[in-house]
Amino acid sequence: MIKARLFGKTRLPKPFVWTVIFICILPYILHQLGVDFSTHQELFDLSAASEWEPHEVNDAMHSVFSGSFVHTLLEWSGVCTAFFTVCLAFTNYSITKDPIVPIIGVSLFFAGVINAFHTLAADRLIDVVADNRNLTSSAGIPTLKPQLSVG
Repeated sequence: MIKARLFGKTRLPKPFVWTVIFICILPYILHQLGVDFSTHQELFDLSAASEWEPHEVNDAMHSVFSGSFVHTLLEWSGVCTAFFTVCLAFTNYSITKDPIVPIIGVSLFFAGVINAFHTLAADRLIDVVADNRNLTSSAGIPTLKPQLSVG
């Protein structure tokens, strides 16, 4: 990385910038080409499940919850990334004394805290007053509705 002292700008190598842009656009392009990123699940009939062996019921239930498991893993990956980022931001501040880096790091950390709360509520590990169906939209994008409050 080449650091230009004029205006404190940092220049990144062009191949690195184009690689990051390509990686960011790649999921959109794949989705437009028909690649399905969703988690497929098969619902099972509860009346038929009463005749199944216990291990078959257990396997079927895990199959139904696979989308929830993927959601939890992705959300907690974001929470861990936010925590790691705030640690790096304060480390950078201790070296460079640039105050903008910890400000951005702390804002990302608290975004991770909101994701942690959302994940705990969506997995019903904490009780909420609002209906849990309001925690995620029909498109699968996590949102927190204003009427959500912890009881």
